[in-house]
Amino acid sequence: METHWDVLLKHEKTIKRVFSKLGDADELFSDVAIPRSKRILELFDENKGASQKTWLIRNLYLYARKHVAKEYNRTRNHTSIQDYLGESTDNSNTELVSTILGRLSKFDATILYLRHYQNLGFKELGELLGVKRGMARLYHARALDNAKLYLSEQGIDEP
Repeated sequence: METHWDVLLKHEKTIKRVFSKLGDADELFSDVAIPRSKRILELFDENKGASQKTWLIRNLYLYARKHVAKEYNRTRNHTSIQDYLGESTDNSNTELVSTILGRLSKFDATILYLRHYQNLGFKELGELLGVKRGMARLYHARALDNAKLYLSEQGIDEP
């Protein structure tokens, strides 16, 4: 009979691939999969129609989403690009914003543009992306973190 460790390690690659959609797969694996896998597998009932692998991955994914949301809520701040650049709209700030948006992925740049320059709320942003409001917030947080990383690499400090 396989232990929960055997099952977890057998499906580690697939679990990490699924987790990579939410963030750092290795970190989520250690923070979520290792502590939760034993209990999830104890609750597995093969009479419900799902395979053990599907049951494990589905439940770990749900726990990982909760974990990511909790981390986001714990660390979130409401700093925007405008806070870094000030309220002025002189050419140097416009050029910097264009450079930042050009350095980000098209997806991240679009999210920041829609949120900060089109003033869309997370609900509207989610509707445009075809995702729920909470996922739109996570996408925005990731895009903003990437923009902040670029700013720090350029020597521009947080306000």
